[in-house]
Amino acid sequence: MNRKNKSSKGEQMNPDQYIQKRARQLPLFECLVSPGWEVDRQPAVIVSRKHTNGNITACLYVVDLLCLGVIFTTHVFNVSEEEYKELVLGIFKDSEQAPSDTDDIPGEPFERISYILAHNIIYAGYEYAADFDIPPHKDFRVTRYMLEEDNEEIALMDIDCGHNGKPLFVTENLTDYSAFKPEFIIKKLNQHAGEGNYEVISSLDFFDPDYDEEYDFDNIPEGYIDPEDYTPEDFEEDKKYLAVVLEESTEGKSEEDDRDVGMFQMIVMRMAFYLANEEKLQEVYQELFGDEEITVDQDWVPDEVLPFEEMDGQMEDKVEDLVDNIFSDDPLQMDASLKELHELVPNQPFVAFLELVALHSRSPKDKTIRELLKKYTQLHPDDSVLRLFEVYYRVLDSKDISFLSREQLKLRTWFSGRRFLHAAEAMVYCTFLAIVMHQKDSLEDLLAVSSFAMDVQLPQEINQSLMGLVMIGLTQIVVERALDGEANS
Repeated sequence: MNRKNKSSKGEQMNPDQYIQKRARQLPLFECLVSPGWEVDRQPAVIVSRKHTNGNITACLYVVDLLCLGVIFTTHVFNVSEEEYKELVLGIFKDSEQAPSDTDDIPGEPFERISYILAHNIIYAGYEYAADFDIPPHKDFRVTRYMLEEDNEEIALMDIDCGHNGKPLFVTENLTDYSAFKPEFIIKKLNQHAGEGNYEVISSLDFFDPDYDEEYDFDNIPEGYIDPEDYTPEDFEEDKKYLAVVLEESTEGKSEEDDRDVGMFQMIVMRMAFYLANEEKLQEVYQELFGDEEITVDQDWVPDEVLPFEEMDGQMEDKVEDLVDNIFSDDPLQMDASLKELHELVPNQPFVAFLELVALHSRSPKDKTIRELLKKYTQLHPDDSVLRLFEVYYRVLDSKDISFLSREQLKLRTWFSGRRFLHAAEAMVYCTFLAIVMHQKDSLEDLLAVSSFAMDVQLPQEINQSLMGLVMIGLTQIVVERALDGEANS
């Protein structure tokens, strides 16, 4: 299916753009919800609308009413009614309840409901999660426009959220749908619900009639201590652990495996948070990143960085495939993709930026990068992301940060007005910050960077590389302060 389709006025618009700009003008076709949703508290809701040609555009929303909100959403665009029905049934293809007659969708795999109920289910979960600063699935930025505007014109219905008056984090609900990690959710609940005001369990226990509300789930790493429960005594024990590890490392006795490294990093991180001035940390985070809602994605190119409005569907698909191929492990494929991308969308600063990032990932000391960087910044002097890369390389080459102003460290300086970043943009920005903060020897600054990386959910490979830089700085500061007995209570 082409991603771009002609509107009734003959203009080209991709499905995301169409849904955002036109979907609300289409008449509703039907609204469906998974049966038993009031018991399992994780409804799958489908809202569909019908085009004048008889085709259907539909959005699926999987909503966790217990805590997490909209954990998954996607859409199908301008498909035949028959294809739409097959897709609906395909969602429940493993269900024994799914009917064999695709000409009808009875009330077993889905129940037909009013739009008002569908709207209230989705927004109840969304708003409940927002109370704890848990963001919806990244594609909700598009599929929310299939829904009517959430205002007083939509009758408010009482949809029960949480469990026994508290948010309930069912750990398995992250497995299939969300990029979030359990640690991220726990952090948000600690911050916004408070210790003792939420529960964390396994899904098996939620449906177990003998469920013990004191149950502690098994997915927490060995040695994990809730930050709210971390005591001066815990800190002293961690100091002993740190001293032993450092001594073994110095004497060449350490035989660390991945588990040991993970434990060491966890201990350094919680010691760092303990040593940090919490009020200053919050001030630094706010100063650097503000209240901007940023979504980072490795598989999706933001509309702001390439002229997708000028492309047809086939070309857009091709461009996005080429962007993906740039980050291939095969240098030949990387080079070929860059060459073709420059030809398809010439004179684009984002393509120039991707070329620089790709070359940097291959060989950061390659002189070609500096020559190309000078060329591209002269060609696109107003492009902030290329200027960011220029500043990043100046710091990387000179190890000098004295020329930097605090303003040059702020998110809005480089990404003003942006809500969506490609992973490569986020990687360069966060790595730049980590290098600078390491040289500044500032505990709160380093912790703010690591918190931001967690909040925007950087792709795992990028996050691991970034956290490696952050951990070097944090370890140095923690060792200096902790072993000198300078902990703050």
